[in-house]
Amino acid sequence: MAINGTWHDSTVKFDQDAQISPNQVRNVSTMFNGTAIYVRCILAKTTSSPTGNSDMRFYIDDDLVGQFSQTAPGEPGFEYNVTVYYNSSIPAGMHRFTVQNGHVGGRKALLLFDAFIYSYDDGQSDHDDSAATTTMSVGTIIGVVVALLVAGILGTITFLLYRRRRLILKLGNRHTVIEAYRHRRPRAPPSTINSLRTTHVFPSYHHAPPSNTSISSFVANSNPSLRQADKRPIPDTQRRDRFGNTTPRNYQTAGEPGQQFDEEDADIWSSNGTRAEGSEKSVHHEGIRK
Repeated sequence: MAINGTWHDSTVKFDQDAQISPNQVRNVSTMFNGTAIYVRCILAKTTSSPTGNSDMRFYIDDDLVGQFSQTAPGEPGFEYNVTVYYNSSIPAGMHRFTVQNGHVGGRKALLLFDAFIYSYDDGQSDHDDSAATTTMSVGTIIGVVVALLVAGILGTITFLLYRRRRLILKLGNRHTVIEAYRHRRPRAPPSTINSLRTTHVFPSYHHAPPSNTSISSFVANSNPSLRQADKRPIPDTQRRDRFGNTTPRNYQTAGEPGQQFDEEDADIWSSNGTRAEGSEKSVHHEGIRK
């Protein structure tokens, strides 16, 4: 459709016999202050009623700057909003633009003028460089601030996780050391008598003497180096009654029975199986471990 529903038309026919507009052309002009101009027209497709041939000349300040010529295709209808001329390199300032329909000695032509469109320089650039720079600067600052905030948050989370892991590992190691210390069994104290491995004393609560007296006699006779002092009992503050209700008073090796002594009125058996008399109340025996 035509812009705003309006247009201007002109028909040129050079016919000398009919004397209709002989050698005369039609034109339309406008004044504008700008740097570019566009010409829009409506083109008829028919060859008759109306004749759709186009023959145009374009002038800027009376200088020919272009032309448009077209033969109608011979079909019904019209073609709208056709740009028949444009120029975007016009010097800034006031200009006169003219469209001429037909030329002297030319063929019959139809002009259906729709609109002039022109552009002008308002003194401002198409893109505001200062505004763009300001916008870019603000955007850059916002981006940097957001990046720093994200980096700070991630760094804080990483640091807290690292400290938590170290604390867990530290507490775990301490717990392991404590448990290991609790479950460690104490060592047995070393023996105070290394020369004698095991000493057995037979209690004599009116019991029978040991059955194998020959072995005891052999051990007693084969050890002449034992002194009388070695056969005496080791004093101890703990004693027991004749019924044996208390713990033996002396153990020379940890975990093994040592020397145990009876009351003074207990019966003592000698190494040869006979009952001992006199001030000596006990006999030292050395057992043989098999």
